[in-house]
Amino acid sequence: MSTSKFDSEAFLERLKRFGQRSQKITSTLPRTQFNLEYGSQLIRSSASPGANYIEALEALGKVEQECGELTAEGKEIVKILTSSIITLEKKNS
Repeated sequence: MSTSKFDSEAFLERLKRFGQRSQKITSTLPRTQFNLEYGSQLIRSSASPGANYIEALEALGKVEQECGELTAEGKEIVKILTSSIITLEKKNS
């Protein structure tokens, strides 16, 4: 079983090449109404996975940033509460 790490940049490059190859093949087809319509659909649909992947990575980056900020805020809140508890214990002893 393979345990290789997923390479997101290589995958994105592969999606780009897929779109480019699809565009190239449509440019070699005879210019019939059928080929123009279905070739146009092929170009749109072959570009879609790459665009969706980029959008998903951007959304993931925003979520990761937000999680980091929430984690930092949570740590600060724990520090404040801990300090308050220590101060109260000192006052009560």
